[in-house]
Amino acid sequence: FFFQAEDGIRDFCLSRGLGDVYKRQEYMGDTVTHSWQVLAEILATDLTDDILVDLGMPVEHRGVLYNCRIVVLNRQILLIRPKISLAMDGNYIESRFFTEWQKTQLEDFLLPEVVTRVNGQQQTKIGIAVIQTNDTEVGYEICEELWSPSSPHVELGLDGVEIIVNSSGSHHELYKIQRRVGLILEASKKSGGGCYVYSNLIGCDGDR
Repeated sequence: FFFQAEDGIRDFCLSRGLGDVYKRQEYMGDTVTHSWQVLAEILATDLTDDILVDLGMPVEHRGVLYNCRIVVLNRQILLIRPKISLAMDGNYIESRFFTEWQKTQLEDFLLPEVVTRVNGQQQTKIGIAVIQTNDTEVGYEICEELWSPSSPHVELGLDGVEIIVNSSGSHHELYKIQRRVGLILEASKKSGGGCYVYSNLIGCDGDR
């Protein structure tokens, strides 16, 4: 069950002056704030009751902006999983907004008040981790990471993770679907018989 988020935010400002930099910073600040507000609205409903939900949104941690997946179960945020490989080819200049997560340890993340008021949760973890259930383990890749030479699914498969989730925002390009499916098939084979769950952006692409 996925809520889709664009993999990297498209820059509609054509100017490249200092004023554009300030505008983008202002827009991103608003986007982060509104993202938490929308997440709080979701947590206030029964949409995450007894189901593991994966949402995408920008998250600011210690003054740095990351492109993240938010893993939620029963109205509680289990994990904030930041992206470790940014899209920097074709239409994407993701590093204009986001920074790659390069840390190896999980860190505490203090949740904003808008979330705490809804579910009483004050903090969660941010970083690279897997979700362990009674009978399986769930790991995560984010879009570009599937295309990376050092894709996380390799280590996840070696660690025994059976379900790998990739929520993506890969734009339409002629014949790109064949390459994408090929990568997903290879990732599925490397997982040692597990399941690779891939969900791509719908809309915001002109022709889809």
